[in-house]
Amino acid sequence: MSKKTDYPWERLLDAEIYPKRPKIRKKVGRPKNPFPRKRLRYSATDDEENMINDLTALFKERIGNKVDRGHVIAFMQSDLRRRLTGKGGKIELPDNITSFVDLAEYLENK
Repeated sequence: MSKKTDYPWERLLDAEIYPKRPKIRKKVGRPKNPFPRKRLRYSATDDEENMINDLTALFKERIGNKVDRGHVIAFMQSDLRRRLTGKGGKIELPDNITSFVDLAEYLENK
């Protein structure tokens, strides 16, 4: 499989952070986002919030200031989905996984 198709969701995230737009004069004002996003709400402990903020800061430093928490969360979601997707393209979760500890052990040994 070619490298260009190995990580499609991650490539979309990169395209959002570093858009390749032609320099054409357009209407005045803010351009439409080619990747519209919805604001989601979730609850987190202080430690969980610190973890995501630390990761975001690290990626901003390495990848660029346009990275935000949503990009980090989207990356983690797509990576987890990829790791749980079986050969048929369907998400597979073995029957013996009944907790997040089981999931962590499964992913570590995969």
